[in-house]
Amino acid sequence: MTKPSSVWPTPSQYGWLRRDDSDANYNTSSSALPTGASQISGQPPPTSTGSPRDPLLAIMPDFAFSMPAQIIVGGVNIALTTMLTIQLIFTMQYHYPLSKRNYILQFCSTLILLISLAVQLHSILSALEHQVHGWPYMFAYIAVQIPPQDGSWTIVQEAFFLVMRAVSTFFIHLTHIQFLTLLFPSALEARLILWMLGPLALAASGMEFTALSSDDDVKTSDLGDAIRNICNSTLFLLYTSGLLVWGLLVNRRRAWRTDGGTAAFGGGSVGLAFINTTVSFVEIAFDRLWWLPDILWTLTLWQSWLGFWWWVGSG
Repeated sequence: MTKPSSVWPTPSQYGWLRRDDSDANYNTSSSALPTGASQISGQPPPTSTGSPRDPLLAIMPDFAFSMPAQIIVGGVNIALTTMLTIQLIFTMQYHYPLSKRNYILQFCSTLILLISLAVQLHSILSALEHQVHGWPYMFAYIAVQIPPQDGSWTIVQEAFFLVMRAVSTFFIHLTHIQFLTLLFPSALEARLILWMLGPLALAASGMEFTALSSDDDVKTSDLGDAIRNICNSTLFLLYTSGLLVWGLLVNRRRAWRTDGGTAAFGGGSVGLAFINTTVSFVEIAFDRLWWLPDILWTLTLWQSWLGFWWWVGSG
């Protein structure tokens, strides 16, 4: 019986890694390196306990940028949004008579976000399934970008996804803006809130479409990301300020009553507001964390829901 030849390639067959036997050092080509790096020199030292000769460890991104982290966070977001949808369905008989507009906005924004999260998770899993059908028949470490930049989506698919994400962003902001008009119900205050925060919400949602720019037009994409992140951070900061002003100055005596769980709803809403504001500023520095905006939208919906029942409990 003849010995079958090995089906595995030799190290010299890898395009991205070659061994120079003269000095026993690994050299890398200037292409196909992850995270945009073109060479190993100048990169931070490896933090892994693996082989010290592995040059890719020096440029391997943190686990937060990985595909497993993306899937875990996506699953948690879907679970939290599903729970909120169930809450809205079962509390409809109490919520709807108190504020029809608030209930309609909360239910629509929650449903749109749930659909958007489901589409994203399905796209990620489909991309991973496509990866395992080619060499090296395993999943990639880097998180999947949605919409992808490899041309696998048509313009219609990409436009539909961006429209869905823009509508979701606008409705979530609009829900919280309408909730603030409940806290400050006078006509002047309501108009001031709408005219100040409404344009920021429109700008944040409209900047989603800068992803339609060509791959060569990096300036447009970066400018759109910067404007969107600044608008979102400003809105979250104003949301937090509005809750603090109402809870600590305007309605302090009734906002923190312990009966009926009023203080618990208030603490939850204000706590999520601080978390959202912090995460929104973190997003400015780490705009390549694809799953980070979804956390903001999920927590913002819960913040609006808790804040509404805080307003109801305080009379």
